[in-house]
Amino acid sequence: MPISCGQVCINETGEKSGTGELCYIGPNVALGYANNYTDLKLGDVFKGTLLTGDIVDIDSDGFIKIVGRNKRFIKITDISVNLDKIEKDLNELYSFLVVVGKDDKLIVLSESEDLMPIKQFINNQYNFNKTYIKVKHIEKIPLNASGKTNYKLLTEKYC
Repeated sequence: MPISCGQVCINETGEKSGTGELCYIGPNVALGYANNYTDLKLGDVFKGTLLTGDIVDIDSDGFIKIVGRNKRFIKITDISVNLDKIEKDLNELYSFLVVVGKDDKLIVLSESEDLMPIKQFINNQYNFNKTYIKVKHIEKIPLNASGKTNYKLLTEKYC
């Protein structure tokens, strides 16, 4: 549920329930971002509205479930693919793997050397053309300073 001093909606539709990017509206939204001191003169750039970048499902009771990140979607043959969903599905069966990609290129990086079951699962579960999917072994999944998976580094290195 959102905090009481603000409200949420689906950015694409403005509806209070549904699926899409989470939009938060409230008096506690930052004014904007400053990259240098001259940016401080810009004033209230956000105007009380924050597009979070989180893809969510908001049910009819107002409960919010985060299902992915806006930047963690790619297209494979014009079909929108949620990398977070695929990674979650895979991590329920296999451990120590991440999913990255760019349009028409989905890459699963696993600390396991036994990649065949992962390839078979992807083929059976998602029915993607095999030419768009790669499964690779990596020694260690890199983390950023906050201890989270460093998707940016992995995307730059493997995509």
